[in-house]
Amino acid sequence: HPERRAIVPNPSVLAPRVLACGDSALSVEFGDAIDPDINGKVLALDEILRLRAPAGLLETVPTYRSLLVQYDPTATDVATWVRARVGAG
Repeated sequence: HPERRAIVPNPSVLAPRVLACGDSALSVEFGDAIDPDINGKVLALDEILRLRAPAGLLETVPTYRSLLVQYDPTATDVATWVRARVGAG
């Protein structure tokens, strides 16, 4: 039978960080390495935002390890909406 290995969390996949990018965008960073697990989280959040876009969301720009979220700050508080969904501060 196949060798059994313990499942060890990938240390490059960190808790998400939400960083302000001026007054109309934020970056949600899921890690600091090129990793398929990190990219999967980026793409999952991008799809959630596309399917359930809050008022004021203008555009999302996925990268391999982060998602840039551009929004109209006069329309709604998208930053709070995103932070609540990724559990980050």
